[in-house]
Amino acid sequence: MHWRNRPGLSKEQQEELAMWLAYGERRGLIELCRFVEEDTISLRELFRKTLRDYGFYELEQIKSLSAIKQDKIIEYLLRVPVPHKIAMLSFLEFINHLYKARYVGSKGELKKILGKLVQRHPRTVQGNIDCLSKTADKRYTAYKYVGICKRDYEKIKKGVRL
Repeated sequence: MHWRNRPGLSKEQQEELAMWLAYGERRGLIELCRFVEEDTISLRELFRKTLRDYGFYELEQIKSLSAIKQDKIIEYLLRVPVPHKIAMLSFLEFINHLYKARYVGSKGELKKILGKLVQRHPRTVQGNIDCLSKTADKRYTAYKYVGICKRDYEKIKKGVRL
């Protein structure tokens, strides 16, 4: 039964209830939008901070870019799906950098760090890394994005819009 047709509510009460619900829905949507915006900002900042902590901005391919283009790389990484992120991080030599700079000593540590970074289970991260160098389970698809990552990096480097 619709709330307007409930017995015991006068016409005036029904109209007042309708206005209150409409106001509540609108206010709820405004609060939801504000929360999503704040959450997105904090996710972006957390992503940047984590990359900075692990020396992402020290990579040759990142150092060669202007600050604006570095931000475009970050926005790009936030926008694409996880296999695409893994492929791009591999293309930028970030995964090798983690080993060389001694941030990680084992595959387990690497999986945990990248899992936190991309917000996925470490097994998903490892499967996508493995499929870049050899055939792996069909559910891991990072290998499909290698060419796309190279193309998109060059576009960002040239300042062409993606």
